[in-house]
Formats: sequence, C-alpha cells, structure tokens
Amino acid sequence: SLPLAYDKERRKWILIRELPEGTYEYKYIVDGKWLCNSNEPMTAPNKDGHVNNYVKVADGDPNSRVSEIRRKLSCDDPILSSNERFLIRQFLEGGGGGSH
Repeated sequence: SLPLAYDKERRKWILIRELPEGTYEYKYIVDGKWLCNSNEPMTAPNKDGHVNNYVKVADGDPNSRVSEIRRKLSCDDPILSSNERFLIRQFLEGGGGGSH
C-alpha cells in the first residue's frame, strides 16, 4: 500500500506518482478496511462482485519524451542503445529508480 499525505491547503488526501498512460484501479485502506470512494470513478463489479476506483492517465502531448519512448518500445523490433537496455533491465529487476 502507498500512504497518502494530507494537503491542508486543498483539504484533500494526495498521492503523487508518475504513471505511464493507462487505466489504474485502486482502493483505499481506512482503519484496516478496503473502501472505494463513491465520489470518484468506479469500475463495474468484477466476477466476484468487487468494485474499485480507477483513474485514466493520458499523455496529451504526442511529442513528449514519454510518447517517444512508448512508440520506440512498442515497435516490432526496437533498436535500443546499451544504456537504454541497462535502464530497462535495472527497472525490471526492481532497481527502478524514481517513483512508480
């Protein structure tokens, strides 16, 4: 689990993470109980009847570095430098560097 920080100015609990484009499901743990927030987007019930909150992350700039990297890694035969291969290997082996 990832702890939230209370922002007194905004009067909200906040967690800031850089995430690649995609849809991410989550729940809150409050006093040891897993809860959804009915004021945030919720998934349809899964096969077990459980629902989650979710957030959609979009990269609105097709010329951003993230979009460039995503296009490069998504092609059939990406050409990667030795440094890029090292960084990917380090990330996949758990030495990811930075916040996830």
